[in-house]
Amino acid sequence: MRIAVVGEGLTEYHCVPTLAGKLGNTVIRQVHFRGSNAGFDWDQLFRKKIVPLVNAVATASPDKIVVVLDREDRADCPSDLAHRGLSIIQQDCGHYLGECTVTVIVSNREFEAILFADYAAVDSLGVLKGTVSPGFPDSTDSQNVVGWLNGHFKPGYSYDKPREGKSLAQKMNLSDEAVLARNRALRKLVKELTPPQPIVAVDF
Repeated sequence: MRIAVVGEGLTEYHCVPTLAGKLGNTVIRQVHFRGSNAGFDWDQLFRKKIVPLVNAVATASPDKIVVVLDREDRADCPSDLAHRGLSIIQQDCGHYLGECTVTVIVSNREFEAILFADYAAVDSLGVLKGTVSPGFPDSTDSQNVVGWLNGHFKPGYSYDKPREGKSLAQKMNLSDEAVLARNRALRKLVKELTPPQPIVAVDF
């Protein structure tokens, strides 16, 4: 598929296209916007920041536009937030979209929760002194995953979200059921970015 990405922040900007490419897509446009804290009205975030960007990338005629952002500390569930955002996009951008479809992915709480779902990839980060995943829980949903690394960095090193995030995105095994089971937003993202299977004609 020809994909356009609208991401919240530089981590999504660098990582979502990488994940899309691993699944066999071609990313033709990618843009990002500065995120807002949980106190910022969700609907206004979409109308003021996201809708104009969706309209802009739609001019490239992608097959699908993927919007990725964080729940942060909002009380609403990510699924409800995604549905609200998608409704606003469909209402405000409908005449620009043509045949293009749009999906909204809301990570719980931060995008890093998606990237950390592959524990083997996390263990391989060059900024770490060694393996860290044996103490990780079964799920990364709603977790402060970057905080799991505290005390495990090599001297003078820290976790740089765009740099280490891109490394994780490149190494993630998106076909590993154990990895997918750890994060709901990752499962949704993989589902939306998996190209449809071609229809094969069968002779009777």
